[in-house]
Amino acid sequence: MKPIEKALRNLTFLFIGSFAVYMLMTTQFVTVRQWALTERDDNPRRVEIEKRVQRGSIFDRRGTLLASSASAIPRGYQIRTYLEPATYSLLGYASHQYGVNRIEARFDSLLMNVAERQPLAQTNLLNLREGIHIQLTLDASWQSTLYDLMEGRVGAGIVQSTQNGDVLAWLSLPSIDPNTLDQNWEALTNTENDPFFDRVAEGNYQPGGMIQLPLMISALLEQVNLTTAYEEADQPIQVDTLQLGCLVPPPSTTLTLLESFYWGCPAPFISALSSSYPQPLISELELLQLHERVQPFAPENAPTPIPRRLVELSPQRILHTLSGQGTLTTSPLHMNRLMSAIVENGNAYDPAFLLATSHDGELWQPFSPLQTSKAFLSGENAVFMRTQLNQSLQKGALQSLNWELETEVGGMVGIGYSGNASYVWFSGYAVMTDGEQIALTLVIEDETNPLVVAQIAHDFLTRIHAIP
Repeated sequence: MKPIEKALRNLTFLFIGSFAVYMLMTTQFVTVRQWALTERDDNPRRVEIEKRVQRGSIFDRRGTLLASSASAIPRGYQIRTYLEPATYSLLGYASHQYGVNRIEARFDSLLMNVAERQPLAQTNLLNLREGIHIQLTLDASWQSTLYDLMEGRVGAGIVQSTQNGDVLAWLSLPSIDPNTLDQNWEALTNTENDPFFDRVAEGNYQPGGMIQLPLMISALLEQVNLTTAYEEADQPIQVDTLQLGCLVPPPSTTLTLLESFYWGCPAPFISALSSSYPQPLISELELLQLHERVQPFAPENAPTPIPRRLVELSPQRILHTLSGQGTLTTSPLHMNRLMSAIVENGNAYDPAFLLATSHDGELWQPFSPLQTSKAFLSGENAVFMRTQLNQSLQKGALQSLNWELETEVGGMVGIGYSGNASYVWFSGYAVMTDGEQIALTLVIEDETNPLVVAQIAHDFLTRIHAIP
């Protein structure tokens, strides 16, 4: 056989073989995988149908309607409407163009009733499924109160029931208006202070003076004498270019560690604790998990975040860490979890959002998740710290605000710095008149006066005590 003929024969066989493979693949797609391909979420027909499914409504724990969907004429696409501006930062958005986030993402499978989604071949455009309505643990009146007090500021606030982790208020500012999201998307993505950023859970703030709360717990674990007097306790400490002093001038220049905690004075903490670190500090801070990553709005089947590890502390970094200006950063959510643990004898729950579900918006089925608490400190140390937080408001830097509520209240404030920016913290607890115990944490950015955030916390607690 001539070489040219041999080459032509091989080429012919190659074409025949390729055609046979192509036919086999086509047959597989048509006969074996056609249903899998048809039911893919990106099937244009499936997309069109999903746009017409009536998404479930969202209510607060008192039955206040927060979000609902209605069919738009003429195409029949469902349009989502959000009714309470104070809740925008928690609810997020549900957009045909930009997807879902926050609560809309967390409970998307319920709101879209994915469990009852039928194959396309069985779907009737005239009788589409309806989503499941959800009732949140959120109290819209509390949320509105916090929103009114924080409006115009950049920051975050969270309120939780310490008994079960129920989220009663969750505010991140600035926020977006989800009703105009599609029209304003480009402008919003270029807005200063990033309104898409959830500062409650994702904010990585320097704890600043709030570090004294975990440091007090560490001092208890290390059996440090809390009644030893320190002279020149009111003197500021130098951390790089920062001078960090007491929150307000204390009544004496000689203070114990407990008194320094009340007045927010860092110098005695440096004197008392710097000799026993860094390794115990790393272990104790990791136990409190202030640095951990969380995904509160991730779907239930989302992978667990990889735990973060604290950076090993060199002797040169001890001062930075003990002053709250080191490598440790935390979020309002994590600080509130520590406060919840102090209130609940050392144990705290992860944030819970869902209270009940309903197919018709009238007959509600309570949602009872299998939820376990996590131990962060001993019951004895928790009771001790709860007492100190109460005393901090009564005879410390914040006593001028007059915290004489009907029930027990405690808390503390701190200032943190990051670059040229500063922010003020409040974290505390209160017992409501019905016996419910709550933890509250606030952060306000671009502020240096701790009395500003303390006044907001004070006014918030005063107002919600008056809400029936």
